[in-house]
Amino acid sequence: MMMQKQYIKYFLLTLLFIQLLIIIPLPFTKAQDEIPSNYNQDLDFDGVYIYDIHSFNTSEHLEWADLDWTAPSKGFANTTPGGQIKINFTGFYDKNPNDFFNIFKSPIPYVDIEFNINRSGILIKNTTFYNISNGEAAQNLLLGYNQFKPGFLVPINSFSNLTQQAHAQDEPPFMNATVIVQETSTTISFEFRQKTFLQQKTICTYDKITGLLIYANTTFGNYFLEMTLINLPSIRINLPMPYQLFNSSTPDFDVTITNPSGINTTWYQLNNGTDWSGNFTFSGSTGKIDQGAWDLSGNGTVTIRFYVNDSFGNLRWDEVIVRKDIELDSDTLSVPSYHVLTVGFAISIIITIKIRSYKKNRKSNFN
Repeated sequence: MMMQKQYIKYFLLTLLFIQLLIIIPLPFTKAQDEIPSNYNQDLDFDGVYIYDIHSFNTSEHLEWADLDWTAPSKGFANTTPGGQIKINFTGFYDKNPNDFFNIFKSPIPYVDIEFNINRSGILIKNTTFYNISNGEAAQNLLLGYNQFKPGFLVPINSFSNLTQQAHAQDEPPFMNATVIVQETSTTISFEFRQKTFLQQKTICTYDKITGLLIYANTTFGNYFLEMTLINLPSIRINLPMPYQLFNSSTPDFDVTITNPSGINTTWYQLNNGTDWSGNFTFSGSTGKIDQGAWDLSGNGTVTIRFYVNDSFGNLRWDEVIVRKDIELDSDTLSVPSYHVLTVGFAISIIITIKIRSYKKNRKSNFN
């Protein structure tokens, strides 16, 4: 009798365990111990990336759909203008088997995503979805188009490949779209304008250093969302000016740095067209370029690149190209350029013509 009761007990415990496996969503594979080589190796798994919400469909809450369309929804989410969406990367896993309509290959990033609404200037948490795949987040928030679902993070090993994949999403007759890819030295932006159906319009801009989504503006029928990542560091060069002319004397520099997460390190490098110099750290926002590095750069054009990173390892940079001619003396550098002289001469001619015309009209009116 005792043996029978123990058997029943173990049987019930086994059934309970199986039910828990069915109810609790688990990753399909163990998270990779390392970040895949095609993604940013300094991605922060401990920090939170914060997006300010500029606009959101506040007429009704967003129903969060499972990748399995036969499954019930995972709940509802809402935010408001002035609210925030916060994400935390939890790891890289294999794609959900139902995420087949997504060109990005396994392993892909997974995130916890938290929605916050703004009530009279106070942020209130609405809901959180845990360990959501990047593909599922892209599908529900419309951060992508057709099979191109970059979501919150893109690989940074080949932007030309991303560009080709984006242009391939123009697929008639239902998904035909105008596809525009714009790339700078620090960002890449994907814009999709659907020509049929509900005419989806989506812009997703990514930071090329981190791979992070930094801006999104997307609409589809009655749904719309616009948001901006706010807690990445940034650096902007004020001086020297682009293509400013210098001689053997080292240039002064002036930069503007914003870093909500706390500045860790700031430094710069020089490039004379072939090789980058070593790193030269600096503090503050102004200073002089190292004389030894400037001497080694030689004549011609010189690229000066300034970097900043924060305590979480997020890196940003900005660069400027200047001209160098060691044969020039300081007096020559202070002489206005040909373009300045030309503009000044043209202005003086216009003023002279206007004065003469005024005098002539005045004289004729007097007579």
